[in-house]
Amino acid sequence: MAADLGSVFRGRVREFLALPSGIHADWDACDRAHRRGGKPASPAPYFCCVRIPAKSDDGFEVEIHAETDYVEVFCAPKLLKGHFLARFPVVALVVADEHAASSDVPYGYAVTSDVSEAVERALGEVGWLLSPYMRLRVRYSNDRPYLLVVEFQAAGAQWWQGISRTGMYWFNYFGTRSERIFTNHHLYKVSEHTRGSPRHKRIVSSL
Repeated sequence: MAADLGSVFRGRVREFLALPSGIHADWDACDRAHRRGGKPASPAPYFCCVRIPAKSDDGFEVEIHAETDYVEVFCAPKLLKGHFLARFPVVALVVADEHAASSDVPYGYAVTSDVSEAVERALGEVGWLLSPYMRLRVRYSNDRPYLLVVEFQAAGAQWWQGISRTGMYWFNYFGTRSERIFTNHHLYKVSEHTRGSPRHKRIVSSL
């Protein structure tokens, strides 16, 4: 499974980056023991990380991780790099038998038995994250972030829809509240980059 995921992931990401867009990315790929949640990964793990940096301080970095039998997408503005809120994926898929026991699947992860589907779905969401149709809303208390929300807005829609949120149970509830919005502008034409996303057919025709 690891070898299949690694091959499909590398090939499809290269195709994604080769599409007309001017997207630049950094690769960190190797077959090595990667630690998930402080525990050693399963035997002979594969790990690859592709980072797409923000174009400005008003944007946010997007990372795609492929690890043994997981594909995950993380995003965070530069100011939150390494912060607790940035440690949780906004898109997470596990490649396994669709009848796998729930105890074998991390909470919040979608399950697919198809390696190609996992990679395509992850990259489809990356396409949206790199466009103005998705944004990050970060809320602060006394200038300390306590909530990160990923929001989506279809063309012509009046409201932004929250699709992922990560927050802290403990923060200064009585502190001075503030908020900041981060948006990427790598892509304006998203039809090719979002093909694997569940939103693609429903949304792209209206753009």
